[in-house]
Amino acid sequence: MCLLLLSACGGGGGDGSGGNTGGDNFPEVDLSGPEFDQYSGSTSAAILVPRIMDTYVSVVLSDTLSFLDGEQASAMTVNALNVGGDSEPEGETNLAARFSRVNETILCKEGGTETTTGDVGELTGSLTIHYEQCNDGASILHGDVVVNILSYDLYNLETNSFFKKLLITENGHTVSLSGQLYSFDDDENTTERQTANLVLVDTDSGAQIKLQNFRTYECQYCNNGRERTYEGRIYHSEYGYVDVTTPEVLISDNDDPINDPSSGQLRFQSSQGQVFLVTYEYIEVYRDSTINVREYLVHVELDENNDGVVEHQAYFPIAISDNYEIYDISDSDGDEMPDGWERLFGFDETDSSDAELDSDQDGYQNRVEYIKYGNPIDETILPVVSNLSMDLSLFRDQVKADETHSIIARVRNPNITYGALDITVTIAKSSNVEWGDLGRCKLSNTNPNEVTCPISSIRPDFGSSFSVGLTGEPGEFTVTATLSSASDFDSSNNSDQLTAEFLQRESDLGLVRKLSSLFNSDQFDVAVIDYQSQMHLMISQWGGDAHNSVFRMSLPEHVDVVAARYFIGDQSGDCDIVTEVVCELGIVPSNGGTYKGYVELDLIGISEGFGEYTASITSDSIELQPNDNSFTQRIFVGKSMLPYQTLIDNADSPLTIDLEPGMYVGALNFSDKEVTLNGGSGREATIIRARSPIVGLDDWFNVGDNGVVRNITFVGRDYFGADGHPLRIYGSDVLIENNIFEHNGSGGGVESWGIHNITIRNNIFRNAKAHDYGCIAISLGGDGSYLIENNLILNTECVAMDVSRYGNNSEVEVTHVVTNNTIVNNQAGIVDTIAYEGSNFVYQNNILAGNIIGIRIRDPYPRIDDVLPDTLQPIRNNIFFDNLDNVLVDSSLNLEFQEDGTNIYLSPLFVDEAASDYEQSPESPAIDAGRSELAPVSDFRGLMRPLDGDGDGFMDIDIGAYEYQ
Repeated sequence: MCLLLLSACGGGGGDGSGGNTGGDNFPEVDLSGPEFDQYSGSTSAAILVPRIMDTYVSVVLSDTLSFLDGEQASAMTVNALNVGGDSEPEGETNLAARFSRVNETILCKEGGTETTTGDVGELTGSLTIHYEQCNDGASILHGDVVVNILSYDLYNLETNSFFKKLLITENGHTVSLSGQLYSFDDDENTTERQTANLVLVDTDSGAQIKLQNFRTYECQYCNNGRERTYEGRIYHSEYGYVDVTTPEVLISDNDDPINDPSSGQLRFQSSQGQVFLVTYEYIEVYRDSTINVREYLVHVELDENNDGVVEHQAYFPIAISDNYEIYDISDSDGDEMPDGWERLFGFDETDSSDAELDSDQDGYQNRVEYIKYGNPIDETILPVVSNLSMDLSLFRDQVKADETHSIIARVRNPNITYGALDITVTIAKSSNVEWGDLGRCKLSNTNPNEVTCPISSIRPDFGSSFSVGLTGEPGEFTVTATLSSASDFDSSNNSDQLTAEFLQRESDLGLVRKLSSLFNSDQFDVAVIDYQSQMHLMISQWGGDAHNSVFRMSLPEHVDVVAARYFIGDQSGDCDIVTEVVCELGIVPSNGGTYKGYVELDLIGISEGFGEYTASITSDSIELQPNDNSFTQRIFVGKSMLPYQTLIDNADSPLTIDLEPGMYVGALNFSDKEVTLNGGSGREATIIRARSPIVGLDDWFNVGDNGVVRNITFVGRDYFGADGHPLRIYGSDVLIENNIFEHNGSGGGVESWGIHNITIRNNIFRNAKAHDYGCIAISLGGDGSYLIENNLILNTECVAMDVSRYGNNSEVEVTHVVTNNTIVNNQAGIVDTIAYEGSNFVYQNNILAGNIIGIRIRDPYPRIDDVLPDTLQPIRNNIFFDNLDNVLVDSSLNLEFQEDGTNIYLSPLFVDEAASDYEQSPESPAIDAGRSELAPVSDFRGLMRPLDGDGDGFMDIDIGAYEYQ
C-alpha cells in the first residue's frame, strides 16, 4: 500500500471513473502538536511566473523531493512506506494475520532497523512504525509513522496515517515529513483515493511545502488506461499558494511508460489572477513511409491575467516531461528556448548564442530542435519539422474577360523526414466571378463560392498541386485558399490569397515628366510662392485604345493647384480638384508610342518646403507595362529671387546681399557687378533652386569680377534633362566657399571658362546624377588659374573636377593648385591637361577613394609640342584607395606617372563613411602625412592647420579636407 508516492499520490480534481470522492470520509485531526512540523512560510497567493512553475508541477507529478530545493532539483526519492512485508497471504481478510511482524524489529536492507508496534484486531487497529536510520538502498528513514487502519476486507483498505517529523535522506540531502495522509484502496476496481495534509521541510535550506486537503484519485486499469486526477492547495514557503485542479483526466497507457500521461490537463491557478495549464496531447504525422505516427507532447501555457490570452507557452515531448525543471518556461536570454529546457540539455539559459548551434550534428539548430520537438543532444531523435504551406498563383497574370483565369494551388512539404496526413484544401472566390473547370476539386454543398480539394497524404519532401478555373465580367476578384491537416503543427503559412482582374482590352499607357518642345522642362518640380506657373505631365500610348482612362494626382503640400486641364488629341476638358486632381480622360487612342496628350496644372506656392505628389493613369484595359503608369515626385516651393535681381540691376557696385534663411527659386545675374551673396545661418539654412519658371531670371547664377558666393545650398533634381551648373563664373578674383551643391543633374556645380584667380574652397558637392548627360562638379576650362581646396566631393555620377586646358591660348602660364580635397565615389577625381613650361600645376594632399579614375592627365588641345615638359606635374602626398585607376595618362603623351614616394595607397580610414562622416579616424594614414607648401591654413571646418595629429611632437598638415584633432 502506498502511503506517500507523489507520482501517484499528488493532487485531485476531475471525475476520472470515480470522481474526486476519495476523502469523503476523511477524518480531520489536529496537527498542531510538537510532534509535527508546522508550516511557517508564505501564506499569500503565489504570483505565477514561468520561472517557478517547475516547483509546483513537480509537487503534483514527481516521485522526488526536488520541489523542496527547486533550483538544485535534488533527485531524492520518496519511497512507498509499506506497512507489513513484501507479500500478504492470498485471500487473507484477518488484519492481525496479515501483519505478522507487529511488535517486531527487523533489519533494513543496508543497515538500520524498522520496528512495528501496535494493536490490531480482525478489521481495524493502529500501528506505529519506527525507523532507526533504516537504509533500503535508496533512502534512509528515521522517525515515526502512525498508521490507523479504519477498515479492511478482502478488497478494500482504508487508513489514516500520521508522519511525525519523519526524516528522509538520499544522497546526503534530508527532508522532514509531517502531517496526515488519508487513503482508501479499492483493489477490486484498482482505484485509490487519498487526501493529504502534509508539511515537508528541507532541513538544509529550510524551504517548506504544504499540501492542504490535497486529493488524488487513481484508477490503475480503467477503460482508457491508467487515470489520475488531482485537486487541492499547494503552499511553497517562498512563493505562496496555488490551487490545483484537473479539468481533463490524466490518462496513461499502461503499456507505454515513456509517454506518461498521454492525454489530460492540469490547471494551476492563483487568486492573484494567473492560470498555468499543463496539457498532454499528441499530433499525428507521416514519418518516412509509415502512416499515422503519433508524437506525444506537453503543452505548457501561462495566462498572466486569466483573460484567455496566453503570454508564455512551450511545447516539449512527454518522454522528457518527468525532468520537472523543464516546466520552467521563462526565457532569460530571449533565444526562444525555455530556461528549463536549456538546463535539461546542458545549455546556458543566459547565453542566446547556443540556440544557433547544432549540438548533435544532425543538421538542425538547437532552437529548431526545441520548436519542432526534437532532442538537441541525440542525433537519432529528429525534430518534427513537417511544415505544409499553401501558395496560390495565376497561370497568366492578365486575362481578358472572355477567357478563363486558371488559379494554381500548391501545397508544399519541404521536410525530408515527415510527411502529412488527411489534408483538406478549401478554395473560396468572391461572388462576382463563376467557377470554370474544377479539376480534382468538388463544389461545396453549402456554399456555391467554395470548393474543397482533399489530399490523403503528402510524402516527405513532396507536394501536390491542382488548378481551378474562373470566368467573369471585367473587374477585380479575390481567391483564398486554406489548408488544414492534423499532421501540420504550424498553421501560420497555411493560407494564401490573391487578387486578380478580368480586363477586356490591352493597352500600354505611360505617364512621364517629359514635355514636348512647347514647354520648358524646368517647370516640372518647382513652384514659387505667390507666383503662378504651369506643370505638364505627358501621356503616352504604345498599345491599343485605352478606354475609361483616368488621371489622378495627389495634392502636394505647400502648393495650391488652382486649375487642371487635359488635352488628348483634339479633345480637352477640365479636371476636378477636391481631395486630389481627377481627370476623366475617356479614350486614349492607339497609334504607336507617341505622346497622345498631357495634363496641364496651374500651381501657386503658398509656403516654403518640399511638397510631394503621386500621379497615375489607369484604364479598364489590360496594361502591358504597368510600371510606367505612375510616379512620385517632390516639388521645391520657395520665394522668388526676382526682387533681388531688381536690387542688383538698380544698385551700384560693390553690393552685399544677405539672404534670410529659407527656400528660394530663381538665379541672379551679376556678371557685370561686384556682388557678395551670403546665405544666412550656415550653408544648410538657405536653399536655392536656380532654374525656375519666373520670367526675368536666368537659369543659373552669373558671377562677375570680385564676386563672392557663400553659405548657400544649391539644389537641382535628379531626373532627365540638363539643369547645368547652378553657378557660372564670368569674372576674375571670385571666391566660392562654404556652399553645398547637391542633386544637380547634368552640370553639377561650378563652371568657368578662361577666368583667372578663382578660389573654390570648403564646399560640399554630392549626390549628382548624370542620366543622359555628363556632369562635372567643378568645371574650370580654358587658361584660368585656380585654387581648389578643402572641398568634399562625394557620391556623384560625375567627374569631381575638370580643370583641363583646351582652346584659348594654351601657351599662357597658369597655376592650378588642387589641395586637401576629399574626393570619394565619383566617376573621376581630378581631370587636367599636361602643364606647359612655366605653368605650376600641383595636386597634393587629396584623398581619392572609390572613384573609377583618381587623376587623369589629358593631352592638351591644341598641342604645342615644343613647350610641353618631359615629366608630369607634381602629384604628391595624396591617398589613392580603391580606384579602378589611380593615375591615368593619355597614351598619346608617351609619359608615365613617376611615383615620388609621397603618395599613400591605403584606406583613409574615415570615421564612418556609411554615415557620411569623412573625418579621419585616429588610425588614419592621412594624419600628419601631407605637404605644407601651398596647403590651406585651415581645414573644412575652419580649424587651423597644421596640428600634431599623431602626437610625435611635430605639427604636420593632414591629407584631405579635415585636420585631425
